[in-house]
Amino acid sequence: MGPHMMVLGAGLVTADIVQLANGDWEPTSDHPSYAAGGTVCNVLCHLARTGWHCELIGGVGNDTLGHLVLDDLDHFRVGLRAVRVIDGKPTRRIGQLVSLDRTKFGLHRFFTRCGACRREFPPFPVPPPEEVVREVDHLIHQRTVLVIDRANELTVALAARVRAAGGVVVFEPGYLSRTRASVEGVLASTNILKYSNLLQYEGRPFGMSPLASPARVDMVIETRGHRGVAIRRANREIRLTTTPIETGVDSSGAGDAFMAGFLGGLAEAGLFDLAHLPDREIEEAAERGQALGGLACLYVGAKGLLNENSSAQLEGLVTETMQTRRAPQVGVGPRLTSVSRISIENPSDGQCPVCRFVLADGPDG
Repeated sequence: MGPHMMVLGAGLVTADIVQLANGDWEPTSDHPSYAAGGTVCNVLCHLARTGWHCELIGGVGNDTLGHLVLDDLDHFRVGLRAVRVIDGKPTRRIGQLVSLDRTKFGLHRFFTRCGACRREFPPFPVPPPEEVVREVDHLIHQRTVLVIDRANELTVALAARVRAAGGVVVFEPGYLSRTRASVEGVLASTNILKYSNLLQYEGRPFGMSPLASPARVDMVIETRGHRGVAIRRANREIRLTTTPIETGVDSSGAGDAFMAGFLGGLAEAGLFDLAHLPDREIEEAAERGQALGGLACLYVGAKGLLNENSSAQLEGLVTETMQTRRAPQVGVGPRLTSVSRISIENPSDGQCPVCRFVLADGPDG
């Protein structure tokens, strides 16, 4: 018997700081909710919740929000053996406002500066690629799936190693590096490329770039918001309409939920036989992804859907959505408790109540 499937994730690891906002995009409270975030983390949480073996490659600071991120990931049974906890470097923060204005339901805004203390959220350093690849090499084999959302020296090296081992590389960029060599390096090893039609690169939509149709990629997925999804493989395109969402609260986790649902729909057999999959099986996987993505919009927070439903309840919602082609009504309104099930201690004296940076001494968390 060969090795069991392993899903690795590498990319942006964040502490999401989520607040509800009024119609003028002003926070309604100084008490946010916090959760592990970033595309890779969200996808891994979805997959690990369904029983897939997932390991995160990344880093957090040795601070309050860093430990919350680890606890949140562990809650969903994401493996943390390859996560570094770094002293003296604050955990990467991303702020999010979710509108309570019914004319703006489903809308959200991200920010990289604290709305309370006005502190800029600093980036987290990328560790040396050779060190990380050496540390995780025992996790890479012909049944490894690598999910990445950033193009940098580390993800280029990891993608090349996984592709060389016969594994599958999934690239879902929410942002593309200005370093073209890194983008080209990741794409050279990618099997599945998924991006939003809103993604920009070099001053124009990424979908218009030749990079959006790389030669060695088995499948390109473009999500188009309310216009649905387009999937390109070989010389043909599959188009699917979207699942209607009438009461969307927060769409921040829709794309990540789609990817998790799509990968889950392909399952291990399909992931490792992409070139020979019938179009209908790909359509069914995409329909599952659309159902999960639509359901994610009904809750506050990228993982609100997971926090508010048991595995059985979630599967029932997905099945109903796929059968009716319409997201069901849920009994949960827009509330911050959907964001995370991990508690956090009250801010200490001298700490910003929102971003948790020490106000007097700079960003040491």
